[in-house]
Amino acid sequence: MCRVIVMGACPHDDHAQSSNWGIFNQHIWGDYNQHSQLYQEFDETERVTIYQLDADTNTAQAAYAYDVADKYLTPGRITYCPECDRRMALQGVRVPVRPHLGTAGVAPDITGRVSTVPPGLHGGNIDNWRIGAGATMYYRVQVEGGLFSIGDPHISQGDGEISGTAIEASLNVLFQIILRKDFSFPSPLLETPKNWIVHGFGDTLNAAMKNASLDMLDLLGEKGLSRNDAYSLMSVASDFTVTQVVDGTQGVHVRMPRNIFPSGARKTD
Repeated sequence: MCRVIVMGACPHDDHAQSSNWGIFNQHIWGDYNQHSQLYQEFDETERVTIYQLDADTNTAQAAYAYDVADKYLTPGRITYCPECDRRMALQGVRVPVRPHLGTAGVAPDITGRVSTVPPGLHGGNIDNWRIGAGATMYYRVQVEGGLFSIGDPHISQGDGEISGTAIEASLNVLFQIILRKDFSFPSPLLETPKNWIVHGFGDTLNAAMKNASLDMLDLLGEKGLSRNDAYSLMSVASDFTVTQVVDGTQGVHVRMPRNIFPSGARKTD
């Protein structure tokens, strides 16, 4: 297992000034993202919202928004706004900043070119905002050398990432990688100071939730619970949440609080 400890994650120096602009969120439609939930309801239009980061209050506030006529058909396309029709957006609303990595994981055991859009058992584009400073991730190594990689840094994101993007921006990230050979787990496992979080993936949310459930059963079994006890505990103490619905492969994660267990059973290391 590849153990990744996220020791720090903060906005890049260019974004750290309270007067800085340029971090963004946008509605993504077109062939790149057929799974956006409100594609038809927004008349297949694209809008970019530019956020301003306030380092003093650790919040982000919308500076302005603008519409883009063309559909987003090519990932990484740049839109220019010197001549755009800037509109006020989200006046008075401040979003808490919680920097995290949208994409992190090992290389999948797949031959040929691999898209970085859908997440999977290797990790990748999980888009869980809890993968930030103070978190520890575990990924099952699938190829020689592991080939751990990161990307898609976010300033903030909600569960679901329903419009297709978070507040996208550069981050400075410090992490430690440790190879663990004393245990194995089938899917990306997240450990925070308060929770164990198991991720499930599938073509549908039902499939993703079932996969998350099965892997949580296995994790609780490793903590000494029978499958019946684990199933009961999951129903009364765990929280299932949609991670994202916009990356092709759907994501669901399940959180289990660590403080309900005896102290000796709370850590994976």
